Amino acid sequence: MLVNLTFTIMDESGTVYAVDKDFIVVTTEEVLRKKFKALFLSEGKYTLVLQTLYHVDVEDEFKQEFEVGPERKGITGMAVDWIGGECKWWLSGIIVGVLIVGFAWWLIKKFKKPKRFTK
Repeated sequence: MLVNLTFTIMDESGTVYAVDKDFIVVTTEEVLRKKFKALFLSEGKYTLVLQTLYHVDVEDEFKQEFEVGPERKGITGMAVDWIGGECKWWLSGIIVGVLIVGFAWWLIKKFKKPKRFTK
């Protein structure tokens, strides 16, 4: 059986942040996993709504609430965590700068031609 799917993500006030339509073929029972790529939500509470349509006139709606917390990832996120949650962009800059200088030093050492001594 062909099942049409409509995924909607909205916040508490009803503002819609994403809508994605898809379909699956179900024979008996199906486990469904959905990834939203390039979707950046700020802190807050949201609802994922899944609407299904099959046999032309049979509709169902499923809702799941979820929350996005203050978690951050990456070098900047690590710097934020190290200093107690405050965002210090200069610290992230220092970390990235040290990494760049270290990589450049390694490249110079690796590809530097040895000096030849002649008598």
